[in-house]
Amino acid sequence: MSLPTYRDFRHFPSLPPEIRLMVWEYTWPMPRVIEAASFEVVDDDYYEEFTILRPAGPLSKFLDHEFDSRVLESKPLEICPHPVALGVCHESRQHTLKHFLAMRHSKSDTGSFFFRPLHDLLWFSIDFADDKERLQDLTHFYGDQLVHFQVVLVHENDWIVDTPDGYMSNFLAPMGPLAEIHIVYSDFDDNDKLIEPKAEELSVRAQELKDMYADLMHGIHDKNGKASRIRYLDRCGRYYW
Repeated sequence: MSLPTYRDFRHFPSLPPEIRLMVWEYTWPMPRVIEAASFEVVDDDYYEEFTILRPAGPLSKFLDHEFDSRVLESKPLEICPHPVALGVCHESRQHTLKHFLAMRHSKSDTGSFFFRPLHDLLWFSIDFADDKERLQDLTHFYGDQLVHFQVVLVHENDWIVDTPDGYMSNFLAPMGPLAEIHIVYSDFDDNDKLIEPKAEELSVRAQELKDMYADLMHGIHDKNGKASRIRYLDRCGRYYW
């Protein structure tokens, strides 16, 4: 079976605009996790290490992986190139840039990427959270660009141990007001094995977290690092309301 050639698509420009835009959107990546990572510059007589943000893989792959144990030196779960539609033609690029933003690291192209603010999720490992200078690194190298992040992924244990108010104040304030915080189910037994919950239990837990969050947010005026709503999901990517 031969592959289609350019001539097979010669009528593409004649398609209705809405159909062409759907084709470009079909090429866009699924929601990805944007994580903080350590980046090293090594030369014969020079060494420097600093913090970057980078797409680390699709959310679905992240949830399927034991991402709880990821550290700043971990490799991405999947190579995430720029959306292909950025380089096809003027129409594909312009339409894609209406939905994706460029995040530029002031020191390294490795920390520069395109992301979709309402779909891609920012995530910090516990390794990142244990080093306060890491967040200072991000604010230094990205500056006001950080406010473009709208969705954050949080490990449930981090959310509870740091307390919701503590987590948002300590790690999310530079991002300004957020749209959503997605909390991932994380209940482990004594052998660090994930406990398989029942759907009813997760629904109850989701409501508890939302009620606690609503009580916390009542009367709070500083919205930096705070989200309009929280969502609760399991390791299969199912959300509970």
